[in-house]
Amino acid sequence: MPKKVLSNRSEIKRIFNRVQSPVSNTSLISMINKNHYGKIHCMALLMVTEWDSELVAYWLGITMDDLNYVTSGSGQLGILQREQVVLLMDLYNRGYKILGSYGKVNIWLRKRSKELGNEMLVSCLNTSSGIRFVQTELLQQRYQESIYCYV
Repeated sequence: MPKKVLSNRSEIKRIFNRVQSPVSNTSLISMINKNHYGKIHCMALLMVTEWDSELVAYWLGITMDDLNYVTSGSGQLGILQREQVVLLMDLYNRGYKILGSYGKVNIWLRKRSKELGNEMLVSCLNTSSGIRFVQTELLQQRYQESIYCYV
């Protein structure tokens, strides 16, 4: 059922491209007020995280049962979870553009950060401010890499 819709990477990219990156605060408010962020978007997040449902549930602040309820189409996400989904999709969009693949984004998210007391970046993604912090880290890495190309 949902797996058929998301049968390949191009389908995932199509779903992620619905969230125009970077997401402004105005467009974020507009998107989260629509109730359609749920089943397909959670399935897309699960696929890009290589089906790490515990991680996605942690990011959204919901139980595994609630995540299963949403991905089965029986339930809806709350407004805070919809905000998280949009911001996570924006982060993955930016990461895809900078690093070249969702797999590389996952690897990068598991790197340890000095600013976080040697914690992994992935541990910050359960709040909107944490996602914004990780987006900033990603953009800084892109900037640093572009500087090294010219040195």
